[in-house]
Amino acid sequence: MRVADTCRAGPVSLAGDAAHVMPPFAANGANTGIAGAHNLAWKLAALLRGQASEALLDSYDTERRPAGWFTADQSTHYTQQILDRSAPDPTLAHPYVLDAGGFQYTAGALIPRVGPDGDPEPTTRFDPCGRVGTRIPHRWLDVGHTRSTIDLAGPGRAILTRHRLPSLPRRAGDPHIDVHQADDVAFRDQDELVLLRPTSSPGEEPASTTHSTPCTPSSSQVSGHADVPGGDVHDLVRTAGPSAA
Repeated sequence: MRVADTCRAGPVSLAGDAAHVMPPFAANGANTGIAGAHNLAWKLAALLRGQASEALLDSYDTERRPAGWFTADQSTHYTQQILDRSAPDPTLAHPYVLDAGGFQYTAGALIPRVGPDGDPEPTTRFDPCGRVGTRIPHRWLDVGHTRSTIDLAGPGRAILTRHRLPSLPRRAGDPHIDVHQADDVAFRDQDELVLLRPTSSPGEEPASTTHSTPCTPSSSQVSGHADVPGGDVHDLVRTAGPSAA
């Protein structure tokens, strides 16, 4: 396996096999490359639209190079396990596929959880609880099971909360943000809200695929957490705005 020393140098950013090469276990090379290109695309879009400085592009290396190392190491490990076996084992990949989807960014364009408990310890295991820096897990947003958290993935930011928040007036310099109320989502804190960051390239429609498996992750990352009472939602959004690195 090989992983680049850096994924960004001046005007050049590396993605795909230029950034990391690994054994072809469970198509991880392709999937990791797609995730990296996805990460880079929305940050470049924010820069080109004047919504962010180049500091946001620095977070591409901060977030994706550790993900490349983790995936390459795991792919090499499981490939060796396959080669060491005398007979194929179709269940060997199951835990790894879940863990690959549970990788957590511990630094980058994120904000830590706001509240007395702070952030839980970082994890490299699949733990679909909506940690900051992880993919938002599938949860139904309504009692009738017609709308999922997966549906929130799109080109803009989104807030997910149990509360019926008033419409957010635009302020100078504030990014556009959609607010979604969840009728039946198990938040750790009843007053909690979750901020999701952009996940689609410019011009793409928001993801609309609803999964029936509760542990299925999406491509949307949790950007931050906060408590609603006593706080200003705009302050949370501004803190985690595109220029944050």
